[in-house]
Amino acid sequence: LTSIMIVVKLHLALASSLCASSRHNLMPLEPACGFCRATGKPFGYVPRMLTRWLALGTKVWRSNFNALHRPYKLTYAVTTRCNSRCRHCLSWQQKPANELSLDEIARFAEKNPHWSWIDLTGGEPTLRSDFVDVVRVFLRSNPGLIFVHFPTNGLQTERILDICNRLQTLAIPRLVVTVSIDGPPAVHDQIRGVEGGFDKAVETLARIRKINGISAHAGMTLCNENLGEIDNTIRELRNRIPTFTPRHLHVNIPHS
Repeated sequence: LTSIMIVVKLHLALASSLCASSRHNLMPLEPACGFCRATGKPFGYVPRMLTRWLALGTKVWRSNFNALHRPYKLTYAVTTRCNSRCRHCLSWQQKPANELSLDEIARFAEKNPHWSWIDLTGGEPTLRSDFVDVVRVFLRSNPGLIFVHFPTNGLQTERILDICNRLQTLAIPRLVVTVSIDGPPAVHDQIRGVEGGFDKAVETLARIRKINGISAHAGMTLCNENLGEIDNTIRELRNRIPTFTPRHLHVNIPHS
């Protein structure tokens, strides 16, 4: 069942990736220049993306039954630095050490050009000054890369928006940003240890959602303090972001 849900989600992602405006973008093509009038993409873009998404969906499905020759997904903590003080995570208590340089990351990406899906985590990944360049080197070395995701605590709104706008220019087929929101205002701030953190996170989420080409969601990590707060969190977010719906909330279970 889980694998079926993942493949369905990939198909939904495919639909939204191929069409930013409507479902009829496959036609017509502009014969004079070879560009699709609806998407602005060059001729051949849609079938190329379709091939990539189907390849990823096939890998996800097969991985439930047999070991794959190569993994399709990379989860990489680009830094342990963090400006939150979360109770369920001790990353912020660690001193940054042994973080790979951009050159080292580039060499790793070049030697492993098979990733279809990359999660760049932390810490707070946007605190890394070369974060956009990290994404760029993976895109350059992985021709089949189609899905890039990173979480953020949303505390430094302008910095995060600048990063999102720069990433948007890289033409990533599917770019997803999750802003961590762990409950209504008082609960969120208590769990994350930053006064006013909820307001900043919601502002960041609302403004990222306005950037074309980026799918922005709220991410709620369950713990003892917020187990009964999912409905209240959704209600609070809908009050502040009218277009927010329950499907825009991802619920996470922490693990050690």
